[in-house]
Amino acid sequence: MLKIVKKSFQILTNNLVLIQPVLLYILLTLIIVSHWSGKKILIIPYAILIILLAAAFVSGWLFINKSAILDYNPDDTKEIIDSKAIKNFKKFFEGVGASFFKTLGLFCITFLIYSLVLYSTIKFCTKIFGQSELINQMPKLINAKTKEDILNIVNSFSLHDLSVFSKWILTNYVIISVLNYFFVLYYAIAFLDEVNIFKALWRSIKFFILNLINSVKVILIMFVIYIGLNLISMVAGSNLIGLVISVILTAMYFNYYILLVFCLYNETNNSNNGAEQLG
Repeated sequence: MLKIVKKSFQILTNNLVLIQPVLLYILLTLIIVSHWSGKKILIIPYAILIILLAAAFVSGWLFINKSAILDYNPDDTKEIIDSKAIKNFKKFFEGVGASFFKTLGLFCITFLIYSLVLYSTIKFCTKIFGQSELINQMPKLINAKTKEDILNIVNSFSLHDLSVFSKWILTNYVIISVLNYFFVLYYAIAFLDEVNIFKALWRSIKFFILNLINSVKVILIMFVIYIGLNLISMVAGSNLIGLVISVILTAMYFNYYILLVFCLYNETNNSNNGAEQLG
């Protein structure tokens, strides 16, 4: 596992251009949201535009990540590394053309499974932990404008409500963390094995079960990095330079997550003599 962690980090540092699409997508999303913020818009066309933009971004981005992994050679010189990085980055639009509709299909499956699992989680939490008044007051917490407003709302609840709410949050966080890993794995298989979305789903389920220990390790590794990223963001503050650093580190975090799962699947798959064993 340590070998895969190091390899993923090496690929990222060799191909920092991989984070450029992430930064561009964040910028485009902010521009679109700020342009239409406060204006009356048709929700459906707006949502379709965002989904199509996301599908184009993800298809090109995952395609160049795949290329970076397959082209990786630890013995490459700096000149070769730089040449490969540029060559892989230029494949972005090739990836959009090759994988756009597959990515839309992956989005549909992802949405359906997320909805089903999160609905089941809510039902489970309600039955096991009970209902917390704090959950019903979440809109007020979200719309609170100052820290004092948030503290006043939280202080108005009993210890029982806070206990139930913390159990809800913990359970949902664990479920979402597992789902996030599973879907990164799902997308990795769809792109690396170049199979249809249903075969990729089946292979991802089997891989997750057969490699449960390594899967849990990846989830824990990314959780620790996520905590560290949040601490850095808090220290950086809300000034412009701190914000830019936080955005860049966030883009690197997402890209490293992709590379780590892609490498885990690719290395495990190669050592097990091919994807055929997964069906």
